[in-house]
Amino acid sequence: MQLLFCAVDALIRGQEHLLRRQIRFIAVCLSLAVAGVPLRADDTAALKAQLSALARDARYPEAMAIAQKLADAAKSTNRESKDYAEAVSWLAFLHQVQGEVAASGALFREAYEIYSKVLPPDDPDLATSLNNLGFYYCQIGDFRQSEILYRRSLDIRERVLAKNDPAIADSLNNLAELYKSEERWDEVVPLLNRALEIRTRSLPPNHPIIAGTLQNLAGALETDPSRGSFEEAQRLLEKALEIRRSSQRADHPEIAGTLSKLATNLFNQGKYKQAEKRFREALALRRASQPPHHPDIASTLVGLSLNQIEQGKPEEAEKLLLETLEIRKEVFAPTADQFAESYRYLGRAQLHEGRTADALESIRKGTSIILARAARREKAVEHLTEHLQILAAADAIKTADHKADFDEGFTIGQNAEQSETARAVAGMAARFATQDERLQKLVSELQTIEATQTVLERHLTDDLAKPPEERETDIRKQLDDYEKKRIEINNEVKSAFPEYFDLVNASSVTTEDAVKFIKDDEALITIVSGADRTYVWALTKQGFAWHEANVSKIWLENAIKTLRATLDTEDLKRNITASSGLFDLGLSYQLYSQLLAPLEATFSSKAKLIIVPSGPLTSLPFQVLVTKQPKVLRPVLGDLAMYRDTAWIIREHAITVLPSVTSLKALRTLPKFAENRKPMVGFGNPQLGGVKSEAATRGAADRAKSSKSRGLSASMVDKVMDILRRLPDLPGAEEELRTVAKDLGATETDLHLGAAATKSAVKNADLSKFNVVYFATHGLVADDVPGLSEPALVMTPPDDPTDDDDGLLTASEVSQLNLNADWVVLAACNTAAESKPGARALSGLAKAFFHAGARAILVSHWRVDSEAAATLTTSTFGIRAKDPALGRSEALREAMLQQITKAPATPAQLWDAYPAFWAPFSVVGDGS
Repeated sequence: MQLLFCAVDALIRGQEHLLRRQIRFIAVCLSLAVAGVPLRADDTAALKAQLSALARDARYPEAMAIAQKLADAAKSTNRESKDYAEAVSWLAFLHQVQGEVAASGALFREAYEIYSKVLPPDDPDLATSLNNLGFYYCQIGDFRQSEILYRRSLDIRERVLAKNDPAIADSLNNLAELYKSEERWDEVVPLLNRALEIRTRSLPPNHPIIAGTLQNLAGALETDPSRGSFEEAQRLLEKALEIRRSSQRADHPEIAGTLSKLATNLFNQGKYKQAEKRFREALALRRASQPPHHPDIASTLVGLSLNQIEQGKPEEAEKLLLETLEIRKEVFAPTADQFAESYRYLGRAQLHEGRTADALESIRKGTSIILARAARREKAVEHLTEHLQILAAADAIKTADHKADFDEGFTIGQNAEQSETARAVAGMAARFATQDERLQKLVSELQTIEATQTVLERHLTDDLAKPPEERETDIRKQLDDYEKKRIEINNEVKSAFPEYFDLVNASSVTTEDAVKFIKDDEALITIVSGADRTYVWALTKQGFAWHEANVSKIWLENAIKTLRATLDTEDLKRNITASSGLFDLGLSYQLYSQLLAPLEATFSSKAKLIIVPSGPLTSLPFQVLVTKQPKVLRPVLGDLAMYRDTAWIIREHAITVLPSVTSLKALRTLPKFAENRKPMVGFGNPQLGGVKSEAATRGAADRAKSSKSRGLSASMVDKVMDILRRLPDLPGAEEELRTVAKDLGATETDLHLGAAATKSAVKNADLSKFNVVYFATHGLVADDVPGLSEPALVMTPPDDPTDDDDGLLTASEVSQLNLNADWVVLAACNTAAESKPGARALSGLAKAFFHAGARAILVSHWRVDSEAAATLTTSTFGIRAKDPALGRSEALREAMLQQITKAPATPAQLWDAYPAFWAPFSVVGDGS
């Protein structure tokens, strides 16, 4: 009947050409009234054309009827034919766009199974089927499987299609959207830019697909923390909306999608009135053009609800969010991330209504979904910190049972902060949990393969942003080979050492479990920084406490940036004047007052603090916190003497840093070392040919960066060699190593000094025999040297550099070393630095040495003065030699206090008490 009405309507409007086409279409459909009658080729072609046109115009129910007719006809002839697979693919697509995710998945899989049987392995239709199935897996959150399928699809398309075929852009776009979901921000924009380049060459400028790419680029700009620009994204979205309105019908659901994205952009800019208008426009269009339980309607309702909360209308927001739950129950599995989102924001609305208990119940439902997933992406972290906010509000109005809230918050906080470094510690501990050396080697090989795969996958993504002719040809093969080997070893480890996977994947420990590993004189302090609030827990054998600090992540970042700006020794030497601001004691005291002071009653009597920091706090050594109001808040050069009398926290407590609470358990359940081990191996004072300077720093940032313009016609290796050979020698490092070796009872033959301090010497040594592995050299961070994408230690460069020995021991190479070390000492600059710009501290060399087999690491937080560094490290080992019962953190504390309290014989020695010189090092790992 609907088809006949369409024909009459066409006649009334005088559209005879449309009438003739629709009458032909009706005749074809009537010919199929008897099920199982095969279609003639002409009839099939006419139906396919009509189906494609209806789908483009979002007339999905009509398109579904035709797709079903095509499927029935093809099935009657041959169920395993290309025609049947094509019809099934159409049915899957139409189910998907109408929000029927589960139904689409089954059909996409059926189509792929048929295509894989009847088509050659490089057929473009097989690539399309792989792409479709990848999209389904992305929808349900199986990102790993989605990526595998997307990459297979892209590989086929790039081999058999023209260079600028739009299908290649589709694959690139889908990969980029997948990486956005995984928050792999630096991999998103290059892929989207290449997709846009292809599409603008192959499609007209007002094509809807161009609009889609602009929307995706806008999304990348909004969500990438390092690039974000909401204003620029708004311009892209407005252009996309203009394209869609000029090329699609007024009620097309894709216009609603663009409106919804634009509304979200306006909301994120705080333009709530404008956002509300766009949200309501999008919602009306969605309700008119999509089924009532379409997931896109729920997504727009979520955006509108958040906007209404910000406008003081939480009751309306709650109604909208309850509707999203009803819609999502019709579409998604109960464990889908979309439910966690609805419950989270329902809790937010209820909290704003003053219904704290209901809010806590709602967000707990969402959190149970979040915790069931292994990955903790930024959105999950935001959810968990919002859970902490609601929990803190609930705890504040309770009169009893605060322990239950502490326990809940303690677990949630751990899950909110899961760093790469914590995983490296867990992996190392799991490896040494078995005494079977063969299993240890297997696990070590498995971890190395996984780390290598991560690096190669990043290289492959970088390659995908280039045209095929500019790419490396063997990355995919390497990845395939590593994956086969990983599966083989993984299966062997599962069979022989099944508990390994529980150990390496542990995400949290309970309060009761954590207390077992805390000693009587220790307090465990964990800190989680959310967007608007910071949460701090203190736990000892005797008690517990926690609090919510009114400290945002942005404030913390700015505060720590301010403090660190006055701690770099090279900057001090170059820029100090009589009026220069020195280390801000007032700001340091403010940090302590807001974060730790409220918990003093719990930890003040403990000699040792084990601190698990998060976010920006990982880049500041806690010994620089001030516990009492200073007399001068912002000292200048004339106030230098007051640093000697400042109430530093280190005066009362030794401090150890851990990457996670689970690291405490992992490190303290490790088996003891064998008795027949060697005390120390050391590498230092690499022979570089640079200037000799007693006042050198153990870093090279300025010299390296100033050299970037030299040797541009040379190879990258030649540039690096030129830079390394102009770094200053560190003759004091040899004396430092010999002094420590004497205190530990090590022999001169285990010291690799000067010309012997090579990368090859490190790689060729059996480092697993040594309790202490010591490096006294220059440290580089990512981008210090042209082409250096990760931190590195500088070794003696060879006369003829090779890929195996170029004078730089990088973090990725460190991770492949075989250590079993009680302590690794990195007496170089910035060895606590991040793996790359924008990452968190301790994710570079520290993570790599934990992965290699270190139980504790001494790292530096800035460019250290060589003489001061040597004094601190040799004093630390000398103190332990006199009192072996002292832990690592206690010995370092005493060495720092010696430098702070030493009476200055000259005005220059007043600098000894300045934190840039005594506070650069932290013990990370087990400090006992």
